[in-house]
Amino acid sequence: MLVMNHVDGVIVFTLSGDVGQTEMAEFSRELGAMLADGSRRFVLQMDRVEHVQYHCLDLLIRSCATLRRQGGEMRIAGATRYVRNIMRFVGVEQHFRVYPSTGEAVASWVPVRVAPAAAAVGVAAAR
Repeated sequence: MLVMNHVDGVIVFTLSGDVGQTEMAEFSRELGAMLADGSRRFVLQMDRVEHVQYHCLDLLIRSCATLRRQGGEMRIAGATRYVRNIMRFVGVEQHFRVYPSTGEAVASWVPVRVAPAAAAVGVAAAR
């Protein structure tokens, strides 16, 4: 199953259950539609994936290549150790940044904001 949400300007796709060719094809279509709409930041949340069929991960790698050619990037979040082992076996992890949680993956794009008072203290301390 595939669900899509917007979080802090990032498109978060959530896969769940047993992921095979059908689910990856649906993901690829939705990713293409979001690219056509101008989105460039994506997270693939996998904490609810119980199993991923290794032969369909090639479509994920190809989707990533298309995304990068168009100036976008995908991060993977929350995959269980079992799913990460499958992805590692196929070589998926060398194409993506992998994060323990969706929050951390989304936050990797959000710039760190320094409060004006903290910035002033930092300037004063540097003198």
